[in-house]
Amino acid sequence: MPRRIHRYDRQAYQMVLPKGNIRYRKAFFFVERLSEIDSVFRSRINDIRAQLNFNQISAVEADRLVSKAIMEAIEREKQK
Repeated sequence: MPRRIHRYDRQAYQMVLPKGNIRYRKAFFFVERLSEIDSVFRSRINDIRAQLNFNQISAVEADRLVSKAIMEAIEREKQK
């Protein structure tokens, strides 16, 4: 597992992606960078994590929502 990860990203991805998966490790760094520059994305990740913690959504649904949030953050960056 990578050394320094924002706790909200780590908690969300631990429940969404299988450990040992290369996508799992890459996602940490990608999401961490996005979270530093995009407050909308950071709050979206926090919302997804909260829903996962209270079992309001499944891990599959959370993975879809995280992917969607990443794509939206990339689009916002392109528009800047």
